[in-house]
Amino acid sequence: MMFNQKAFWEYLGFEGGKEDGSDGKYIRKTIERTGAFIMGKKVFEEGEVSWSNNLYNADVYVLIHEEREPWGQEGTTTL
Repeated sequence: MMFNQKAFWEYLGFEGGKEDGSDGKYIRKTIERTGAFIMGKKVFEEGEVSWSNNLYNADVYVLIHEEREPWGQEGTTTL
């Protein structure tokens, strides 16, 4: 599971994860080539109020059925 991998938490700038094996290497390689993230409305709305600025270090596209102005954070993240 991704949440058990140190690589996932390192990317987000947090301590965490118990494992750092082949899955961690795959996560790091995937993150290196990721230019943006896609998430659904529920994940966005639940995290929006508590996320730190520039959590993803990339643009995040939220799939919704309505128009909304982009939410720019400090750093490089725009949601």
